[in-house]
This record gives sequence, C-alpha cells and structure tokens, in this order.
Amino acid sequence: MKMLTKSDVERLGEEAKSAKRLRTALPIHDDPSDPIQRVIMVAQPQTYVAPHRHPDKSWEMILLIKGAIDLLLFSDDGVVEKRVSLSEGGDRLLEYPADEYHSAVIMAEDTLVLELKEGPYDPATAKDMPSWAPEEGELEADAFNARLRTLQPGDQA
Repeated sequence: MKMLTKSDVERLGEEAKSAKRLRTALPIHDDPSDPIQRVIMVAQPQTYVAPHRHPDKSWEMILLIKGAIDLLLFSDDGVVEKRVSLSEGGDRLLEYPADEYHSAVIMAEDTLVLELKEGPYDPATAKDMPSWAPEEGELEADAFNARLRTLQPGDQA
C-alpha cells in the first residue's frame, strides 16, 4: 500500500524550496521498468521546466493536487499550440501527447502534481530537447522561463 500523507506534502514542499532546481519528485512506482510511471512532484514558481518531448511515449498525464500550473504544448518549431491552466478552483487534469514538445510553468508556491506516463523509464531516451529553447542551467534559461509565463497560442517561443 502506498500513501501520500500530509507530512509527506509538507516535507516535499520544504525540499522543493531548498533544491537547486526548486522542485522535487517522489516516485511512487516500484521500478523504472514499470509500464506506468507515477511520480508526485512539488515545484516552486521560479523553477524552469525546459521544453522537451518523450519521443518513445504516446501520452503523459498531469493531475493537479494543490496549487496552479500552466502546461504549454509546442509545434516542432517552437510555436505555442496550446496553453492549459490547471488550478484548485478550475480544471485539474490534462492528458496530452508525450511525443510533442511540452513545458510547464508553475503559477503558485508549493504546486503539487501527480504525473503519470508510460514506462519503462530509460534515462538515455527519456527526453528530446528542442534547439529553440535553452536547457536547464544554461545562461539564457532564466530569461526564457520568464517568457514562458507570458506565451500564448500562436506565439513563437
């Protein structure tokens, strides 16, 4: 049996605040080879989720538990195709094509989500990064992250 307790949520929130990436993850699947990967994630608004895709997967799902998050889906050349907001007072779940470029913008402190996607997880093939966006840690990442907060459908990243 697996359970996410109130103390788990509080601990994860504190870990996310002090983490270099301003987010933390708690896998709840048993093994990277599991056919469905299930991860609890807590993130802070300043975290940068670089646009990426999972070329060997067909779907990914985010269930918002607490906070607010905007998910952006991009064309191959970096044009925003969709921006979907999930919030405690609004929509809570989004399933989208994992093999399309996507990113997330955290809109509230201690945002808590359950991410589900197809397994198995192989770090060598897990992500494909586009040429039009900086990767985490690159000099341009902070400015690009600020731009992600304002992009709307039709905008070029």
